[in-house]
Amino acid sequence: MESQVEGSRKIRTVTAEFAAGPDKEGPVTFGQLNMLEWITANSDHPDTVLRWTFPLPAGVTAADVARAFALLARRHEILRTTYPAGSPPRQRVRGSGEVPVEVHTVDGPVDAEAAAGMLRTRISGHAFDLEKEPPLRVTVAEHDGQAVACVAAFSHVAVDLRAMLILDAEFRSALAGAPAGRTPHQPLDQVADEQHGEGRRKALASLERWERLLRAMPSGVYAGTGRPVSAELRSPAAAAALRAAAERAKAGRTSVVLAALCACHSRYAGRPRCVLTTLAGNRVDLRTSGYVGPLVQTGAIAVDTRGATFDELCHRAWHALLEAEAHGLYDPLRLREIADRIEHERGMLLNFEPFFNGMLDETSPPGGHRPPGAGAPPESRLVWTGMGEGTAPVRFDLTEADAELRLHLWSAGPAPLSRDQVAAFLHAVEALIVAAGREDLTPERMAEIAGPPLVRRDAGWTRIGPSWVDTVRVQAMLDAALPGLGQVFTRARGRELVAYLKATEDIRGPEAAHTRCMAELPGRAATMTPSYYVLFDRLPADPRDLHEWEKGEVRAEGTGR
Repeated sequence: MESQVEGSRKIRTVTAEFAAGPDKEGPVTFGQLNMLEWITANSDHPDTVLRWTFPLPAGVTAADVARAFALLARRHEILRTTYPAGSPPRQRVRGSGEVPVEVHTVDGPVDAEAAAGMLRTRISGHAFDLEKEPPLRVTVAEHDGQAVACVAAFSHVAVDLRAMLILDAEFRSALAGAPAGRTPHQPLDQVADEQHGEGRRKALASLERWERLLRAMPSGVYAGTGRPVSAELRSPAAAAALRAAAERAKAGRTSVVLAALCACHSRYAGRPRCVLTTLAGNRVDLRTSGYVGPLVQTGAIAVDTRGATFDELCHRAWHALLEAEAHGLYDPLRLREIADRIEHERGMLLNFEPFFNGMLDETSPPGGHRPPGAGAPPESRLVWTGMGEGTAPVRFDLTEADAELRLHLWSAGPAPLSRDQVAAFLHAVEALIVAAGREDLTPERMAEIAGPPLVRRDAGWTRIGPSWVDTVRVQAMLDAALPGLGQVFTRARGRELVAYLKATEDIRGPEAAHTRCMAELPGRAATMTPSYYVLFDRLPADPRDLHEWEKGEVRAEGTGR
């Protein structure tokens, strides 16, 4: 049945069937669980649905496209999987069915790129009903019976970037009539790998590593007062220098960029050891290399910049990325339990959004080489972009490094970097890479190029372990949690960040005080709870006078942990 829609376009549906055996059901993978939890908590987030433009050769029809997607659905169980309600989550795989393709018939001259743009706006972007709806929608634009553009939408529970690239390649092969290849690794196979034997041992080891690094992860490094801002550095000079630095250091280009980021970050943080978050792709063997399903999870990296030249820092960054990949698969619910416990013990909130997301394909040689005598590369540009969704104070996305280095900096959260600080950070990273393209850099030279800290810290700031804390903000948090009851002192009784409080009927001991303070932390940057609480029988006339407090009778004291 056809229905007329605006102007000359019509919509119809073609379908293709698939049959792959009996229905199946079982637990979900770590990656599926991770995405189901995220989608449930962020149902309105635009990234719950991912759109992809699939290339079409000449002479292809909408029916050909439907058959190609039916072949993909037959090969990859994730494309025909739903998630019935219940706890713990489970997946249900349909053994047979059909793939519908929504076809937009377009009259008049057709431009494939414009047609794809039209489809991207018309394909349904609402969140998938994962209990009932397969995680795939397909649209095609056709002219005179020929398909000229194809756009598909996927739920993020079904794909990550690498899975999309696999589907793109297999779609091309299916249209060309090439053999389908070996049977791929499936999500239910992945569940078995994760829950038994070596896979289970690795998952537990990953959680143990996370626990160690979460205890060393800082907060309060970036705590300006500007509005959320986002910019992308586009630098041909940095791309050319990146190739030279990578060849000299015998490291991947991603590692070189991460080395430059760590050099700047350690300078700005005033701490040589960088404990940061990244994204682990988790495609580490032949089985997972062709796997279609979500495998990406947050990974942790630790890079010590002390005493390292730039080339040595590249190797440290490379090993850190390998470590993150080797420990990238774990139960996300177990990690949240560990994080909750550590947050309570440390009196701070941890942010799991990635500091760094490297999206380069390091398996193929870099392109975009400038021929000899081509002259200096064009000047770099900063392109100010719309702000995406997220809470990371600072996040870098490395998306390209061939003709030009494209490095995107997002500054979100409650207290992000200012526009000037974002520009300074990106230009410092660019300057490091360009200088490293000419020679290995000494630690002193790297510090000179990175420049002074982006965040100015006055006398109200103090270091608590690996974190920077603004005591003014800590006092504001205490006033909100326990109004009119106390004062925070940077040092007292041989301890750092101590709260002196008047005891009340509700707040009789350190545990109750700490619970109230933890509840006030969300949305507060550069803030921790006091590390120690001392409760007195009275509030002195001047709560800011430590000696006046000490004249009172102590009712209770302790960490509250």
